[in-house]
Formats: sequence, C-alpha cells, structure tokens
Amino acid sequence: MISSRPGTIVTVERVINKASHATVAEAVARLIAEVEARCMKLFTTIDHSAEARATGLELPLKGLVRADPGRTCVSYTTPAELAARYQLSDELAAGLAGIDALTDAAVGR
Repeated sequence: MISSRPGTIVTVERVINKASHATVAEAVARLIAEVEARCMKLFTTIDHSAEARATGLELPLKGLVRADPGRTCVSYTTPAELAARYQLSDELAAGLAGIDALTDAAVGR
C-alpha cells in the first residue's frame, strides 16, 4: 500500500531493465525515434554521464520529482543500492548520502 501523506517514504523494489546490444547513444536514438513515430511528446533528454563529468562527479545521482494524485513525490535510488550496484568504495558511497538531506528539504521534512 502506498500512503498519500506528504513526506511518506515509499521504496519500490521492482524496476524493469531491458538489456540492449546497442550503445547508449544508439538506444537513446532508437527510443527517440519510436516516441516520435508514435506522435508522442518527448520533453527532454539528459546525458547524466556528460553532466556528471562536467561537474567532476564520478557517478550521476538522479532524482525524480513527479505529481501523483493528491501529492508530489520525490524519488531516487537509495545510496546503499547504488553503492552495491556499482561496487563503490566506501569513500564514493559516502558522497551519495547527501541525497537524503536534500530530498528531505525538498519535501519539507
């Protein structure tokens, strides 16, 4: 059950991952072409890796702010999950923990 109370933390454990033999650039181009072919609206694309390199980060930390019925949600992958997924050193993993305070401030906690 998902609570509709603002400030509630919900962890969703299911993410669909579809592997491709294409490069990232090729997969993005294919996705854009499919969106356009179906007359759908593409709002933007962001090259997180390029942005991370431009700011000196080793791993881009992404957050999503979205409107759900009756509430606004801020979502992100937990720092522990990112550290495990990318086998980060303790030093790099520690730098990800700041997302908790940032998102707490964003939701008014």
